[in-house]
Amino acid sequence: MNKSVLILIACSALLAGLVACGGGTSPAAASTDAADITLVPYANGEMGFSGVVPEDWTEVPPGHFLAHPHTAPTLLVQVGFPDASMEQITGQMQLPDHVGRMETAVLTWDLHSGEFEWPDLGTLALDFALAEDEDGVYIVQLVALAEEHETLYDTVFQPAV
Repeated sequence: MNKSVLILIACSALLAGLVACGGGTSPAAASTDAADITLVPYANGEMGFSGVVPEDWTEVPPGHFLAHPHTAPTLLVQVGFPDASMEQITGQMQLPDHVGRMETAVLTWDLHSGEFEWPDLGTLALDFALAEDEDGVYIVQLVALAEEHETLYDTVFQPAV
């Protein structure tokens, strides 16, 4: 498969995940309690990616997890792009503001963060972490209501990275 086709398919899946999670539930009804989040190992050999995900979240397209499918605008994405370069991936995406870097045991992650308005729900916070090694590019993304962002960033996003 052509690398640029793989990138477009992944971006389309990401957009579909965002649309699927944008239901009409009020922010209070979609609340996520950090005490209730248990992380479990996750691996997808086809994507060449492994990490952790919240135990009871639903996987929609491979690598995309929703806290409450079709009711809450909360999305965790873990995607691997084998044999791709950072330039190929970022050239196809419009990333939010670059906010720093995070060092892990094997990768250095570029961190991006931003906010946007979602009709009838309020402000959504968006976080991206991107890393590259000799095998490809890895992305972890979190989209959540702004009032839940800090809790989910600490309990879900950082452990997934």
